[in-house]
Amino acid sequence: MFKTGNYKIGFDIWGLTLFLAIMLPNFIWFAVPAVNDVLRNKSVTPLVDMIASVFQAVMVVALCVIVNKYCQKPMKKVLFRGIVILLVLYYIGWCLYYAGNINPAVILDLSIAPCLAFLLFSISRKNVVALLSASIFMLCGLLGHGIRISSQTNQNSCGHLTTGSHVFFHRSGKGTQQKETPET
Repeated sequence: MFKTGNYKIGFDIWGLTLFLAIMLPNFIWFAVPAVNDVLRNKSVTPLVDMIASVFQAVMVVALCVIVNKYCQKPMKKVLFRGIVILLVLYYIGWCLYYAGNINPAVILDLSIAPCLAFLLFSISRKNVVALLSASIFMLCGLLGHGIRISSQTNQNSCGHLTTGSHVFFHRSGKGTQQKETPET
């Protein structure tokens, strides 16, 4: 699958389209933070988040600029449907997040669904560079969120989730303070 002669520098409009579709809720989040916006809390895994950001950038460049000459176009229907389902799940996750439903499942959906969509797209395009970088990006996200959820569970029992800098360039938490809410 990976022969350097199979790849060329080009432009894949569908790679950019997928990236922008996934970034759309993030752009809204930049402009209009949620009421209980735990995604802006300071990260407890800065090194993992930095590695994730590097591989995210590599993934985006690979999806849009590195083109396999022998990829199947149009993509297989099963991969296309999988990407659409993952996008819908991702948008539902954002709706739940803005509705105040902040729990580990929602936060993991915001991390895993877009990564899986990128993985399916990479497979459909036979793009090994994008596939490997998306895999590392997703693993860093899972590791980071696992550590955050675990540390939050160990620190208090009120069920509030803190998270940091993982999903799509915007989770830096710089200049934000973690809000404490009273237990009932």
